[in-house]
Amino acid sequence: RSSDLSFEPAVVSRLIGQLAEVGYEPALLQILCSELYKAAMRRAGGGVPRITVADLESLGGLDGVFRRYLQGVADELPPERHLLARMVLDALITPEGTKRAARLADVLSSGFSATEGEVEEILSWLVSRRLLRQEERNGEAWYELVHERVVQLLREWLDRDPAFVEFRQVRSYVYSISAGELWRESPDTLLSSETLAGRLHNHRERFRFSNRELGLVVRSALYRRSEELPFWAERYGAERTRGLLLALVGSGRDTEREAAAVSARRLADPTGDLARACLRTALVDASLQVRWEAGLSLARLARPEEVQALLATR
Repeated sequence: RSSDLSFEPAVVSRLIGQLAEVGYEPALLQILCSELYKAAMRRAGGGVPRITVADLESLGGLDGVFRRYLQGVADELPPERHLLARMVLDALITPEGTKRAARLADVLSSGFSATEGEVEEILSWLVSRRLLRQEERNGEAWYELVHERVVQLLREWLDRDPAFVEFRQVRSYVYSISAGELWRESPDTLLSSETLAGRLHNHRERFRFSNRELGLVVRSALYRRSEELPFWAERYGAERTRGLLLALVGSGRDTEREAAAVSARRLADPTGDLARACLRTALVDASLQVRWEAGLSLARLARPEEVQALLATR
């Protein structure tokens, strides 16, 4: 019971002193008291807890309390929500390392993909756990971290999570390559098969790429003959993806024409353009390997008229 709880008088003065250094904030006091109580309960081992200065020191001071509290909040979330929670928190930190006030729409337009319901759930959870403050401004809800002191600790916490670090690195990698023009002319600069099937695949539902970045990813998937192609084609647009493939069919490089011939069978072909391109390639391409791959794709895509056209050449 709360009436059973006691504490050393020095604990109060220590708390006041630490909070005075960073600026008093009710949520900070709540977090501090909550973690102190947990520490006292652990030490009491089922007995009557008494909060001591030693409990405060064992937590590592204010920074130690926040680190423990952050990890505790994360541990309460379902595992499938861990990465998204980190993305939401990251969206509330500026590039300069300060806290950022944002609306739901602002968070949704950040560098990750999530539904409005998913983000609302995470924001509400973080507010209930006192990591975020919510306030109404002109009829809209705004969210921000509870205190500037949390920002650096939060960034350190984010940097220790392998999944979030990988997501951020891949996002930055795709952005940096797509920013130039070399990838349009030099296949060697495209994303590798390992990147497409590994690091990019691991979090593919969460990436929010620009059209330019998606163009790089789709061109890479085409050239690498990746099984990831249908997913990224849907994101980029099926018609635009077919246009890229048809352009590759006319390439002067055997490797690009062969990649197009293989990739054709991974895509839907509602207009029959891919089947007709495969038919022409199977009949006249100078490379035997390209003709072979085009024939295999044609077997999957062909309509009766394409089959009859091919039989007529025998």
